[in-house]
Amino acid sequence: MLCLQVGTLDVLVGLSDDLGKLDSYCEMIAKKVSHYLGDVLEEDRDKLHDNLLANGLDLQAYLQRFQWDMAKFPIKQSLKAIADQISKQMSQIEADLKTKSTSYNNIKGNLQNLERKATGSLMTRNLGDIVRKEDFVLDSEYLQTLLVVVPK
Repeated sequence: MLCLQVGTLDVLVGLSDDLGKLDSYCEMIAKKVSHYLGDVLEEDRDKLHDNLLANGLDLQAYLQRFQWDMAKFPIKQSLKAIADQISKQMSQIEADLKTKSTSYNNIKGNLQNLERKATGSLMTRNLGDIVRKEDFVLDSEYLQTLLVVVPK
């Protein structure tokens, strides 16, 4: 059992509201991470449980073997200081998630554009692999080659 620095009753009552808000905030961020990981896995959504890990363990095993990290959260600090530290770490996780999700979405969008250009209709596709230089009338004073794509 840990002996945390509780302080006075007034401090503890005040911290009670803050801890409720912090709990909701942490839960929201954990759900965001889980949801986004599910989106990233796409067709492999059934492997979501295998990819949601805490310190290399699945979540149930982590909770069953949980031990307080004295180096990260010294028990000599006040509960308010520990709660503030947890809040800062969760804010950093949320910021990292936003950065990485934006980057992932940009890369995914670029990949979809490239795939659409490579396999899409001739309206959006590069014609360089279909039409060769010999198909054009070059250096003619009277003729000019035009390419026309007619959709169905």
